[in-house]
Amino acid sequence: MRELSVVVDPPSAVVSIENDRGEVIELDLIDGRSTALLPIGDYTLRGEASGYEAVKEAVKLDNVGAKSKSVSMKLPLKTIEILIETEPSDADVLLGGKLLTRKTNGKVDLQPGTHQFLIQKRGFLSGSETLTVTPTSTTFKPKPLLAIVNLITKPTGASLTCDGHEIAPMDARSTEFAVATGKKEIAIAKDGFETLVQRCEIVAGATFVFQLKEVSKPVESMPDKDKVDLKQTPESIMTPVKNSIGLAWAWCPPGSFQMGSPAGEGEENEHGADGGTVEATLTKGFWISKTEVTQLQWKIVMGSEPWGVREEAKKGDDYAASFISRSNAISFCRKLTSLEKSNGNLLQGQYRLPTEAEWEYACRAGTKTRFSFGDQAQLLIQYGWFDENGHNAAAFHAQRVGQLKPNPFGLYDMHGNVWEWCLDAYIPKLQGGNDPVVRASSDQNSFVVRGGSWYGSASDARSARRGNEDAESRATGAMGFRVVLTSE
Repeated sequence: MRELSVVVDPPSAVVSIENDRGEVIELDLIDGRSTALLPIGDYTLRGEASGYEAVKEAVKLDNVGAKSKSVSMKLPLKTIEILIETEPSDADVLLGGKLLTRKTNGKVDLQPGTHQFLIQKRGFLSGSETLTVTPTSTTFKPKPLLAIVNLITKPTGASLTCDGHEIAPMDARSTEFAVATGKKEIAIAKDGFETLVQRCEIVAGATFVFQLKEVSKPVESMPDKDKVDLKQTPESIMTPVKNSIGLAWAWCPPGSFQMGSPAGEGEENEHGADGGTVEATLTKGFWISKTEVTQLQWKIVMGSEPWGVREEAKKGDDYAASFISRSNAISFCRKLTSLEKSNGNLLQGQYRLPTEAEWEYACRAGTKTRFSFGDQAQLLIQYGWFDENGHNAAAFHAQRVGQLKPNPFGLYDMHGNVWEWCLDAYIPKLQGGNDPVVRASSDQNSFVVRGGSWYGSASDARSARRGNEDAESRATGAMGFRVVLTSE
């Protein structure tokens, strides 16, 4: 006689054993385990369970070796036939990097569980979608792929909307746009030119050229490249200048915008703040640094390294300065102002943190979408550092500034990399009106941060996303800042 121990997964399975004479007995299982004492011979184990494929396994009990034998049986889940309906219909569907072959009826066999699919077709922007397959699942219909088309404006630099929604090029230096197929109304606008509205049939690979008619030519002049006098700087100037520590600047003209998240865009519990918008007006233009302050720029002004040898920081002159508290950032602005005035580079004005309204206005750069490049979160990887290409990709630190694509104002890393301090104290309700700013009361120590970070989600990197931190918080390597240059 020999002892046979059986372990089966799932524990609810029924296991029977048949000897070489065709006699069958059902094993008594407790939590998926059973032990039986059997004569020497050849046996066949069979396992069955609802929702699983049946498994059969041969077992030989003999006089050789140990007097007991253990067998583990794992029953595979039954596959479920799912109809996949893509748009376009002949798009490729990949699962785990492998192309799924659809049957003639368009269906595939999938195991229950959650699957991540990649949908792609030449001439279209690839899409990624998740499906949880259950025994009642029948159809998977991913979002339609966006066609890649060339939209060329003459002159360049015009803003475009498609059916009333602002769209941005896939690359700041290209004319390629990702647009839904079909008949669309494209509107092209640029200061000093008549707005053009044209009906277009969008198909993958199409090229459209829009010629705008000039109504007036703006007068532009350049300031002294080494000295900036904001009182003499016309608001039409869009050419950035640099200061003595290498900060490059972009000009943000005065204007009004809808500040905050439209209903349904933000997360429900997001500080109770992302549930609506207010109209904010900036009555004066301002210069804002094109990048976050770097480690080299910080060391020149402050002579210290707050990031030190911490695990969540990587040293390098052009990496974003991190582990920066709000108090640190304000000290930097004051010292930089003093430095630039003493060497004659700053004739008047000051460096400071941007107000929350200035920050969002600069981030949006005239857009009304979730991000400065549109609503498609899958494009964020081209513009910002967040969990997908940061923390989840084993990059546990802030990145070098200016590597990815800029927004329409020419600003880099407004989405992700490091959370950026703002001047405002944090209150749940957004403030609108002219030049809004929330000053801190004597007992208040919570201040606004914006932009998301390398360990945050895509949602954290939205133009309207609000965060708040204590003034001395350094938030594990994800706190940094950029500065503005104003005339006050």
